Amino acid sequence: MRCFCKPHKFFADSWGSEFVNIDKAGHINVSSRHTYWDEGMQILKKLD
Repeated sequence: MRCFCKPHKFFADSWGSEFVNIDKAGHINVSSRHTYWDEGMQILKKLD
């Protein structure tokens, strides 16, 4: 599998953020038919 994450990781590191690769999930929104997402909620709770 080819990874296009390098620019994303570079910017996350530059901003002092953590890069989280969610693989092929694409845009995370209701329009993309994402429903309750346990892993996403765990990531969100880490921000609190």
